[in-house]
Amino acid sequence: MPTVFSTNSTRIARPDQAVTLGARTEHVALRSANGTEPNGKVRRIEPLRDQSFLHIDLGETQIVTLADPDPAFVQGELVSVRLIDPLLFDAEGARVRA
Repeated sequence: MPTVFSTNSTRIARPDQAVTLGARTEHVALRSANGTEPNGKVRRIEPLRDQSFLHIDLGETQIVTLADPDPAFVQGELVSVRLIDPLLFDAEGARVRA
């Protein structure tokens, strides 16, 4: 199976018909890359009232996820990103089971 998402610490195999990977905020595990191999960088923090959007670069891929209103990360920080049970979709947007 080809890989749809690959970083130093994450590889997700996918069926051939899957073209899009999705993950809900609760399925994105972030931690500071202190002493570990980082796979992402916090590009921007967008504060809202009760939460913040974190914009993270993962190589050539960018993700946006929600965090606490005062996130534990700062702009430019290297982070480790892990996806927990991501969702896969085909070209028409239908869910594909791995």
